[in-house]
Amino acid sequence: MLFVACYLHDISMVRIASENDFLLDKGDSEKITTELDVKWSASRTTSDTKKAIVETYKAVDNFFEQKIRSKHAKDSAEEIRKRKELDFLDASVRECVAEIAESHMMDTKDIYFVKGDAKSRLISYKFDKILLRFADLLDMSEHRVSKPILNHNIDNMSLVSAFHWVSHLLTEGYTLLSEYDIAPSSTRSSNLSPGSITETVTLSIFVNLSQFSKMDSKKCDCGKLSEETLSSEGFIIELLGDREVCNSDKCNFLCRWFNDKNYYLVKEMQALEAYLDRIPVKERFYNTKIVIKVIVKNPTHISDEQFDVLKRKISG
Repeated sequence: MLFVACYLHDISMVRIASENDFLLDKGDSEKITTELDVKWSASRTTSDTKKAIVETYKAVDNFFEQKIRSKHAKDSAEEIRKRKELDFLDASVRECVAEIAESHMMDTKDIYFVKGDAKSRLISYKFDKILLRFADLLDMSEHRVSKPILNHNIDNMSLVSAFHWVSHLLTEGYTLLSEYDIAPSSTRSSNLSPGSITETVTLSIFVNLSQFSKMDSKKCDCGKLSEETLSSEGFIIELLGDREVCNSDKCNFLCRWFNDKNYYLVKEMQALEAYLDRIPVKERFYNTKIVIKVIVKNPTHISDEQFDVLKRKISG
């Protein structure tokens, strides 16, 4: 079921948006329409009119993109439940797949702060939901995008889309490693006493970006820059506790870009670490610490136009 959920969790993203989403909307569509009225009234030449039309077209296109993205998890779940092409799946399987698929856009509190039911149910999908969320967030490498297509279309992309395309090009891949250390015998009663083992989970992400120019701290609330690890080869991001923020005066372009691009990944790691830490000590043999390593694999090698996309996005 997890495999099917991975395959179908974004199925609604291929839909063509309904014009009623714009016509019946009382929010951003009203702002777009008002701005068009102003531009139309101010137009004095054909060139002014054309420019107003193009700018409005981009605004409407972005409206539909955000409309689809913002609720695609719920829409995908509905399509999994109702699509005729999936009738070969048993109804109970379909419902489980839809439930797992819909969870990939839920807030972390709705996943990690919901009391577990594995002990009271024959089947629990909590861990399937967590696995799907991480699989989705870690789908980040350069192989997701085409450099020639980006080069030919970057001028026609929204800032957010262009930012993610360029960011994928800069991400070479990642490794996930768990290491275990046993506490000294003098501090534990037995090898399997609660908390006798420390698990360190290290997510290493390899990037082709070497820009370390200083920037003002954004006061990130999920992870903080470990200043003593900062070098030309990268740095480590340590996860923050609740209500903590990063106040490092070593904030730099690479760190800002990474945290902007991977905000939800860092937030997910933070929530997972906190979730594991809430398990009663008597029920676990080890403590878990999660760290993220950002490793510079190659120097920056993107066009000025692509770099400008990154600058505009993280400075906004």
